[in-house]
Amino acid sequence: MKRVLITGGSGFIGRHCLSFLLERGFEVFAITRNQIPKESLPIFWEKLDIAENQKVDAFIQRVKPQFLLHLAWYAKHGLYWNAPENLDCVAQSLHLLKSFAASGGKRVVIAGTCAEYDWKQPVCKEEEIFGKAQGLYGTCKAALHQMAREFSLLQKLSLAWGRIFYLFGPHEQKGRLVPSVISSLLQGKEFICAQGDLERDFLYVEDVAEAFVSLLDSSVEGSVNIASGKEIQIRQMVQWISEKMGAKDLIRFNKNESTPLKMIAEVRRLAEEVHWKPKYELFPALNQTIEWWKNQLCSG
Repeated sequence: MKRVLITGGSGFIGRHCLSFLLERGFEVFAITRNQIPKESLPIFWEKLDIAENQKVDAFIQRVKPQFLLHLAWYAKHGLYWNAPENLDCVAQSLHLLKSFAASGGKRVVIAGTCAEYDWKQPVCKEEEIFGKAQGLYGTCKAALHQMAREFSLLQKLSLAWGRIFYLFGPHEQKGRLVPSVISSLLQGKEFICAQGDLERDFLYVEDVAEAFVSLLDSSVEGSVNIASGKEIQIRQMVQWISEKMGAKDLIRFNKNESTPLKMIAEVRRLAEEVHWKPKYELFPALNQTIEWWKNQLCSG
């Protein structure tokens, strides 16, 4: 059986990866520094902070995974973009990679970000080009990618780097766009959107998770954009949510000078080499997300 170690297994993306990993025949060992989830899936959980190097080494030597899906990173909404914790995440990730290689690991997929790209170009192309990254977050992800790539070549590891764009869905942090809109409207509060003119590439979190697992279970190496390849105006998303919730009168749009106005991912490698495409259309996925947040916020 294929044995995989997943970091961030209880996180926004990681929790959605678990069932997909099991479906593909993986024996799943999941690390979390939070409370171990109560679930029925046959997952081997370990409460462990990847900052604890010696404990990480001991765990990996005991488990000896052939595959590593590394999703864990500091991602506190409103803080992560220029947080010094990004530097810690680079060091922790490199140690994890070294420990994985030393234990005989073979295949690695690490979560990158669209913030690694130079946003002056509206289409982020799937090429091994390191441009002007965005913020300390993007800079640290890009630096880790370069170091991981060189290390993997030396160690003969198979490495793929999945660059995440914009996502939404159940378990997202409350301060982000979609949960903020839903929460405000449920409370009968006005929601002011200052980013309505922006066009972004959104993907439902379950599709993001399945794309990562498909990438892991392939032989594809290098950078792969994890995205839809389609742009949508944020104004349209917010208006659609308000219409579904019967609260169009609570939405206000302010002019915003943010750049870039348009950013979309090229998804050629995801489609042609990984042979994966999204299962969820945007608006049905938004509808599922609305219903999930309604249940969470109303019951909480």
